[in-house]
Amino acid sequence: MTEEFAWLLRYDDRGDVLLEAAHAKRRAGEPTAAIGYLDEAIALGGEDRGFARVALADLLFELGRYDDAATQLEALRTELPVYPAPCELAAELHTTRGDKHEALHWYSLAIANLPAHEIAELDQSTGASSYANSLLIARRRVRHALGYAPDDWDNCVIPADTAIRGRHIRR
Repeated sequence: MTEEFAWLLRYDDRGDVLLEAAHAKRRAGEPTAAIGYLDEAIALGGEDRGFARVALADLLFELGRYDDAATQLEALRTELPVYPAPCELAAELHTTRGDKHEALHWYSLAIANLPAHEIAELDQSTGASSYANSLLIARRRVRHALGYAPDDWDNCVIPADTAIRGRHIRR
């Protein structure tokens, strides 16, 4: 860790520090340094590894290193445990790149790996604003763009305009 990022050490999470440093180096036009920080974050494991893999894949795509980027995303796909948030970021990356089929896969993977308490939030009065619902909405949007008919997960979406007096109506 360079002196430039020493102020970040006040945080207790080394993975977050490395990710922040990588983003700063990328913004500064120093991709090699950014890759080094992302590699360090990947080595730490945990959910930060997933975030780092997606950030690294995005940077590698930007650098024209498509095979290396795909390798990072494949590693994310096969690592256990699977964390929903990095999968969501991978879906957003593919959406931005115009690959709706891969985006759909990643949104589905994120939803399939949501913890039970996040799924349970769909049945609460705040279900329309839950993380699970936001993933379901994003997934449904991609499926719609692909011309797919609604499936069971699409039918679980709670539209924000149907929340009535603390209860929601599912369509």
